Amino acid sequence: MNRLNNSKYYVISNFFYRRLLILYPAAFRERFGTELIQTYEDLVTQDKSDRTFLSLLELWYWLLTDLFTSVVFERYQEWRNNMKSRWLIAKGFGFCFLALWFLFWGLSFGRNMFHLPIKDPTYWLLGDQFSNLALNSLNFSILFGPLIVLAIFLIPSLQINHVSVGNDILQIRVLRMSKLSLLIITICGVITVLFWSVILLSRLGLL
Repeated sequence: MNRLNNSKYYVISNFFYRRLLILYPAAFRERFGTELIQTYEDLVTQDKSDRTFLSLLELWYWLLTDLFTSVVFERYQEWRNNMKSRWLIAKGFGFCFLALWFLFWGLSFGRNMFHLPIKDPTYWLLGDQFSNLALNSLNFSILFGPLIVLAIFLIPSLQINHVSVGNDILQIRVLRMSKLSLLIITICGVITVLFWSVILLSRLGLL
């Protein structure tokens, strides 16, 4: 086996590890960058006289697992902190969208099943003349709207913790939420499951 000592493998390893640290958020790098590099150098030079290229690869397997787990956690935390002030706006938009979604389907059922003398909601929303892009956007909203609203109300209540006990893992917890948020998440979840179940069964020719 090739001994590392001050070989090119050590230099290349050091170079790539420093470059990988750019995956962390800037604020995290400024605070812990030096400490991460020092920890890495302590690990890679431990018993350096006996370290082989294979043992360096094994060390890198552990380093990459730990690094990318930490990066996902830190990036999520940064994004979540930046979005805190915007989630209220997003939730307000989601609530209004869900109300319009129910209004659209209520008018559609009223017109087609009960023959109410009302205009087709599609033309009511898009006008008498509309482009394919407008129609595709409406269809996308009808299909994926409830799922998007579900995500808007659920994501702020998710907490991701980086747990280092034995193996590094990401632990996802659902925090307590208001009754309104829980109700909207439940409604959107049921709608999404029913909607896509009907679509899937139709595609399979079972409906």
